[in-house]
Amino acid sequence: MQVSGISLFLNKTEITERVLQKTKSVLIPAQILPDGSQPLELERATSLYYSVFNLRGLFKLAKIGDRIGIDLWNFKTDRGAGLQNALNYLLPYLSNKSSWPYLQNGSIDMYEVAALLDQASMHYPYSELYKQAYRSIDRNYVNADIDKLVN
Repeated sequence: MQVSGISLFLNKTEITERVLQKTKSVLIPAQILPDGSQPLELERATSLYYSVFNLRGLFKLAKIGDRIGIDLWNFKTDRGAGLQNALNYLLPYLSNKSSWPYLQNGSIDMYEVAALLDQASMHYPYSELYKQAYRSIDRNYVNADIDKLVN
């Protein structure tokens, strides 16, 4: 993510494009299964935290992709895995509708959860689920600007 952001800032868009294309061809297929789970993160002792953290990084790459015309938001691998699948996999656990079935020592960063749902609400505006999940978060963690859009 840092390389793509720095290269974009330096107007080295060919590097940014290479990083984002590699994200499509290597990173997403290796990190997200078709059901949306992130198996490398599920092995960790803080698996929910790292699943959110990893997806936030991928969302940041998708935002960079927006700047140069590469759509990671709606990209799917040949097996059907993508960012939205990963978000949908996490959503029941982030909105406290289900108990996380993997090891999670300690709490998760609610600012990261709020930021993830904030981005989802903007980039998948047709999904009421993301807006509802965002609205359910403690108001101390939300972005006042997006809050106006989803309420």
